[in-house]
Amino acid sequence: MDDLARQLTEQEEWTWMDGMRWSSPPTYHHGELVVISGRVHILTDDLGIPPGAVPDLADPATAGCLLAMLGERRSLHLSVWPDLVKRWWVCLGTLNYHGATLGEAVARCLLALGES
Repeated sequence: MDDLARQLTEQEEWTWMDGMRWSSPPTYHHGELVVISGRVHILTDDLGIPPGAVPDLADPATAGCLLAMLGERRSLHLSVWPDLVKRWWVCLGTLNYHGATLGEAVARCLLALGES
């Protein structure tokens, strides 16, 4: 999942949002950025996110932030649901993406939109 998360951070439209959790590096403190257990708390516009940090796609709060990003980028009908084999689905218009976590499914959708 880290490769998927890394690709997400390489997109031009990528931005960290308050409440997102990163999965690497595990700890960091910079200026007015407060990090508690890897969760980002933004106190200034300069995030100071460490190099190599990627979003934790298994974190529910991060998944919610990614859904917000998706909603801001597209005005198509958005549907999200879990299926019976423990996968999450994100459908945007006629595009369908799935993942082991909600964050993974949304990340796949965001990456596909970035390529279109």
